[in-house]
Order: sequence, then structure tokens, then C-alpha cells
Amino acid sequence: MKRQIFLLFSLALFLVSCTKQPKDYPPEPQIYYQYVRPQLLDLNDTAGVQIALKFTDGDGDLGTDASAQNKNIFLKDSRDTSASPFTIRQPFPFIEDYMRPTKGGLEGFITINLGRQFFSITDSLHLALRKDTLHYTIYIQDDAGNKSNTVQTDPIYLQF
Repeated sequence: MKRQIFLLFSLALFLVSCTKQPKDYPPEPQIYYQYVRPQLLDLNDTAGVQIALKFTDGDGDLGTDASAQNKNIFLKDSRDTSASPFTIRQPFPFIEDYMRPTKGGLEGFITINLGRQFFSITDSLHLALRKDTLHYTIYIQDDAGNKSNTVQTDPIYLQF
């Protein structure tokens, strides 16, 4: 009898220890660059570019705006020499409540789609050469105003 109680207790302890613990992320979002596709963009026949990122947020206050009015993805074109901290602002994709964890941080993947209109030629030299190269620097901001780290894409090669 003692042996059965011990085995039952050991099994219960084993099952309790196997429960998945919520991940503990800082309240500031973190982003991790995954890829940019395609890297060679022919402005005559390519629709645009996809930039993929992985993200985490400890307090989970990202993607809460179903109307997409909050533009909290910030991209800076490397060819932009202005003092502005960003060139393009995009909304963070809406995340349904059932997809959010009840405890712990939020993590996932997002893809930013940029059409040809985001890749205009900025100077006459590159217009004459019929090619250009750029990269984007990206950060995000959550609903509490916490800014993420900054990541940089691989080079994007333009031809036209």
C-alpha cells in the first residue's frame, strides 16, 4: 500500500512539474529580424517586399487596436537623411483575445508588406544608373509607449 501511495504521489509530482511555465519577458517589446524577401526588387515587375520579424512583449499590450489607427511599427529608409526618426509608420496587426496568453508575455511573428511605392528613386545619380541599394531600420512601440530595440534588414537591391 505504501508503495502504491508513493508511486501515485510521484506521478502527481511529475505531472505538476511538466506544466508549461509562462515566459517572463520584460515589459518593453523586443524584436528580432528574420528575413526580407525578395532582396532584389525589380520596380518594373515585382509587387513589393516582405519583412519578417519575431517579437516578444512582457505585458502583452501589442496588437490591441482592431481599427488599425495606431501606427506603432516604425521604419527608417537608409537613404532618408532627414532628422526624422522614421520614414514609414505601419499599424501592428490586431491580435484577437483568444490568441493572447492568460499569463505571461506575448510572442509571435509579423510580416510587414511594403509595396513598390515605398521604393522610389531619391536622386538623379541612381536614376541614371537604374539601380539603388537600401536597408530599413525598424522598431516598434507598445500601447504603454515602451519602445523596442532597433533591428536592421539585410540590403534590398533595387533595379528598374
